[in-house]
Amino acid sequence: MDVTKREESSGMVIRKNSSCDARILLVDDNPINQKVALKFLEKMGYAADVADNGRQAIGALEKTAYDIVLMDCMMPVLDGYSATRLIRSGETAALDPAIPIIAMTANAMQWDRERCIDSGMDDYLSKPFRMDDMKAVIEKWLAAAALTLPATSSTAEISAAKPFDRASFLEELDGDRELFDHLLEIYVADTGDQIAGMKTGLREKDHSSVRAYAHTLKGASGTIGEKVIRQLALELERAAKVPDLSDAPKIIEMIEKEFERFRAGL
Repeated sequence: MDVTKREESSGMVIRKNSSCDARILLVDDNPINQKVALKFLEKMGYAADVADNGRQAIGALEKTAYDIVLMDCMMPVLDGYSATRLIRSGETAALDPAIPIIAMTANAMQWDRERCIDSGMDDYLSKPFRMDDMKAVIEKWLAAAALTLPATSSTAEISAAKPFDRASFLEELDGDRELFDHLLEIYVADTGDQIAGMKTGLREKDHSSVRAYAHTLKGASGTIGEKVIRQLALELERAAKVPDLSDAPKIIEMIEKEFERFRAGL
């Protein structure tokens, strides 16, 4: 990679090139980790900016439309978990609250991974870094972000999709019917609020709001196993990145109709 510019300002190192359109934000307070990760990214042909902590990362995301974030978990000022939760909440001015965020953690235990996902991160990389692993996870999420709503999708096809599997979800909860009913009650109430929020965001052309509601709905739908709504929410996240929000009305309508079918099935 031909590095054409390197600046140091307020603790942030900025490295740029023109060999790849994808823009990556690397967030890590350790200078050695920064240099190793940047070297790997350079070999892969990616441009990257560096932030030293979560606070700087949020500031960068409020100014630049990145494609992916590599987020260290343990940092001073603001750690990666807290920074991710703030970004996902929509309470910051981040341009894309639904941006793919990849955790970078020295811990590989299951509970560490679960903590990353629970905070809103999409995936994780274990330290010490391996270039093949980094390349694979970056390509995976850049490819996912590049997908668009299939031209063959229609309300009829969504309506004909396999319905929510009550038995499977109840089995995952070890047959706890009280918890099952409670979770579905929460899901129904929250989904109604999220759909209303999506519509308001669409009317106000508030991209960040639409993405944030879609991201929340995507996660909740995935948890209970409502795959159709989860897929539609994912598509809405992507559609909200288009300046004119041209695909969003159709997707929101499909989400609403699928949700009505879901409620009728209960």
